[in-house]
Amino acid sequence: HGVDTLANLNAKVSDADLANEAEVIKKDGSVAFTGDQSMGGKKLTNLPTPTSGSEPSTKDFVEGLLQGLDWQNSVLDELADPPGSPTTAPASCTAGNFNYSSLDFF
Repeated sequence: HGVDTLANLNAKVSDADLANEAEVIKKDGSVAFTGDQSMGGKKLTNLPTPTSGSEPSTKDFVEGLLQGLDWQNSVLDELADPPGSPTTAPASCTAGNFNYSSLDFF
């Protein structure tokens, strides 16, 4: 294996290569990707905090948002056939004299 010197590396870059500079992804971001990019199983690291919906986020960022949430079971379609209105009042209340503040809904 030969050691590439700066002169050898420069000799490998032809004028045609320089003309196709727009085809090269640059680290300064001046040339955008034009298709999907495979990471080949490698990670993207040092991502900033996302500020819009189209930006990627880190696992830590998402987990930080979810921490402390109290997950509840879904109530959609819980009562596919809801019951009708009650026909009688609870034994402990009379019509017109009901204290709703004593109920615990959640």
